[in-house]
Amino acid sequence: GLAYGGNVSAAMRAVAENAAYSSIVRAGASLLVLGPSIVYELTVMDEQQQLETYYDRHEYISAALFLLDLVRGRLHARDPHFIAHIHMRVAECLRVLLDHTATGVNSGRRNIDVLLRVSVGSRLFDVLYDEIYP
Repeated sequence: GLAYGGNVSAAMRAVAENAAYSSIVRAGASLLVLGPSIVYELTVMDEQQQLETYYDRHEYISAALFLLDLVRGRLHARDPHFIAHIHMRVAECLRVLLDHTATGVNSGRRNIDVLLRVSVGSRLFDVLYDEIYP
C-alpha cells in the first residue's frame, strides 16, 4: 500500500520508495524504516513541536494553515491541552504573520489571502476586524 499511495500520509509515501516490505516499526517518538541498505530513523513530533519547527524556520504561512487544519479537524491532535488553547494559538500566529506582512515581505498578497482564510476559517472575527482589517 505505501508505494501505491494507499491510505497513508504524504510522508509515508515519500519513504515508500526506500523501504523494504513490512519494515516500519515505531519505537517511542521514532519510526524505524528498514531500507535496502540502511535503517532510517524518522522522528514523530507532537503538535507543539511541529508548530515550534514552523516558527523556527519562519514558515508562518505553514504554521497558520497547520493550526487551521487542527481547528477544522482535518488533523487529529493527541494533546488535549494543545487543542483547549487552539484559538489562542491561531490568534497569536495570525498576529505574527500580520507583523511579518506589514514589515515589507515580498509575498504580501499571499500572506493576506492566508490571513483572511485562517481568521474566517477558525471563526476569529475579532482578530479579523480588530487587527487585520481595523
